[in-house]
Amino acid sequence: MADVNYRLDEHYRLVDPVIGDAEIRGIQFEHPNMRLHIVQPFDGSHIELLLSGLIFLSFQTDHPQNVINGVFIYTTWDSARFPSGMDPDEHAKRQFAAAGQYVIVTEPLTGGPLVCAARDLSVRIAAAPRPPASDITTRK
Repeated sequence: MADVNYRLDEHYRLVDPVIGDAEIRGIQFEHPNMRLHIVQPFDGSHIELLLSGLIFLSFQTDHPQNVINGVFIYTTWDSARFPSGMDPDEHAKRQFAAAGQYVIVTEPLTGGPLVCAARDLSVRIAAAPRPPASDITTRK
């Protein structure tokens, strides 16, 4: 995976790389960091958000496939738009004020929203894996 310079629109939605109708395929923890692995179905690309110095994470789902329509990246607590019923508590707000730089919110299509905050953020992307070349044998 290669680090990319990501781009946000005026509503803080991640627009480059594009994420839409994408599936959360994995969440990995490497204390104190977290990796969010997303697969984009239209081109098969793999997008990874690496959150260094994770401050808090809230994610609840009742669905076996968690499809998201977008990722929002906020750089201040006051600009963050938290999903209904997922407002972090005062303790999380104080921790973010002390060390946080990024609030991440996913917009779900199936499953629930994911909300987290971290000290640092890297966005990485890898092209879809190519199938192995078929063996071609020639007969003489």
